[in-house]
Amino acid sequence: MSSTPENSDPYLYSGTSVLRNLRGLTDPEQLERFEARRTHQRIAELIDNPLVGGFASDQATCDGTPRREDAQQACRILSIRA
Repeated sequence: MSSTPENSDPYLYSGTSVLRNLRGLTDPEQLERFEARRTHQRIAELIDNPLVGGFASDQATCDGTPRREDAQQACRILSIRA
């Protein structure tokens, strides 16, 4: 039997199942809370300043901007999880 490190995946922090991240967070619960907060902030920014373009034409208005209701629904879902 060859000896291998407990966690040989270079994308994970050693000894965890947490992906390496720019914040250096190794606790999965802390990382999940951070990601939820940051996603909520970004969605709020997109509500105020939508991207222009046909990124998802089936979920966009005729001019290609995201539907406000979709972004607001995503905010509500994230608020419940946070």
